[in-house]
Amino acid sequence: MRPGSDFLRGLAADPGGLQGVRFTSIWSPLDLTIIPTSSSVIAEARSIRVCVPIHQMMPWDRRVFHLVEQELATSLD
Repeated sequence: MRPGSDFLRGLAADPGGLQGVRFTSIWSPLDLTIIPTSSSVIAEARSIRVCVPIHQMMPWDRRVFHLVEQELATSLD
C-alpha cells in the first residue's frame, strides 16, 4: 500500500477492473509501519480508524477482529 508501489500502480492501471468491489480500510493513525498513515485511507473505500499502537497487533485486537467480522457479514448481503 506504499504510495507509488507496483501494487497500487497495477490497480490504477485498470480502474474499471475493480468496479463493483466494496473496499474497507481498517487503519490506525498510530501505525509506524504504514507511513504515511494517510495512505491507508482509500477514497473509494469505507474507512474505519482504530487506535492500535503497533501494526503487528492489528489482527489480534478484538475491535479490529469484530470490525472485520462485521464487514464480511455485510458483504454477503
